[in-house]
Amino acid sequence: MADLTTASLPVILNARNPVLKSPTIPLGKLTSTIVVKLKRPTTAQPLLWDASGALRVTIVFSVDGVEHRCVGQASGGIRQDSRGEELTEYSLKYHPTVSFGGRARQFIASAVKDAEGYYRGVPLTRAGESGAVVEGYLLLERLGGDVNTVITVATSEEAPAPVLDKYKNSVAFEAATDASEVGGDGVISLTHTAAGPDRLAFATNGGMFGSSAAGTSSITYGGAGMSEKFDLNFNVFGGTYIFVSGYTLVAPATGAQTVTATSTGSTFSFNRLAVHSYTGVDQTTPTGTAATNSGIGAGASVTVPGTPGAGSMIVDAHVPYSLTPTVGPNQTERTREFGLFDSTLVTSTQSGADGAVMSWTHTVDDAPNGWVIGAIELLESAGGAPFASNLMLLGVGK
Repeated sequence: MADLTTASLPVILNARNPVLKSPTIPLGKLTSTIVVKLKRPTTAQPLLWDASGALRVTIVFSVDGVEHRCVGQASGGIRQDSRGEELTEYSLKYHPTVSFGGRARQFIASAVKDAEGYYRGVPLTRAGESGAVVEGYLLLERLGGDVNTVITVATSEEAPAPVLDKYKNSVAFEAATDASEVGGDGVISLTHTAAGPDRLAFATNGGMFGSSAAGTSSITYGGAGMSEKFDLNFNVFGGTYIFVSGYTLVAPATGAQTVTATSTGSTFSFNRLAVHSYTGVDQTTPTGTAATNSGIGAGASVTVPGTPGAGSMIVDAHVPYSLTPTVGPNQTERTREFGLFDSTLVTSTQSGADGAVMSWTHTVDDAPNGWVIGAIELLESAGGAPFASNLMLLGVGK
């Protein structure tokens, strides 16, 4: 674990001092998670940061000068969670991209397929593994008013890159990036890198807001608007709503691109964003019809329409009012972002050959145990694609 800045570092942003940048420090090539936390104003410690003061928080992860960013923003003033307790911290967490890279291609060049035509145990690559110089820093920018706070945590963690359970020419899971924010203003972005033939990007935004308007107003990828496939919210109790959305974009730009989700809601925000990229997807008719479901209980499921093709991929996004979702049979968990107070965003995929049902179970952490889920089928291109399917994100997004 590496500190991006000094713990308990005071932050004062105003018209004369609008920007604070932490020292640039070396990071490990296997950096898997970067977290920053700031004190929020409370009744006991107002911090001279009222609702007129707003700041942008940026985590920068640089690989040989190419910057990968995760960005959130927060206004001041007292903010309460769903239980009516004052939020004491703002937090932003970033998992840089994990992708099918050079190590996987080298493995495929000499590996032997099994009897079913799959390659097994294909190694993946973290964004920093290919770099000679990997470093990071924290950037705070004043958006309005005065901001007086304290950086309490700014650290990174390392973990081995995950492996592909199996790979075959079909719709293929190529890369994943995810981030989460607690106590922000509903705008979160990250840098994702897509590559390979017949590409498609899938993005999901989910979490919890104190408003019936909880949902996603837009997601952009490299400045291009993504197409909404589903957007669903559910009142778990009182004025607390959980939500999940799914957006796609055919042929997203390659290289490091900014993906930004803008959520709708009010009062408190527990906000998550996950981005996947796939290869081998039909570029004319890339998806089937999306399906959504919501309910209360320890199990959640959704069934996509029709009979999925054997070479297609089904992707889902699920937000339960629980911290302990467990992925269903024949599904591979892709990302997991959880925050405070029983709200989690998880994603998974399943081969079309395994059917049309996507499901999760979870412990009833806090009744009522409400949930929302959406899923969509990604349709196979005529030639398929030489990239990986059934990615095992071991330790990613945890």
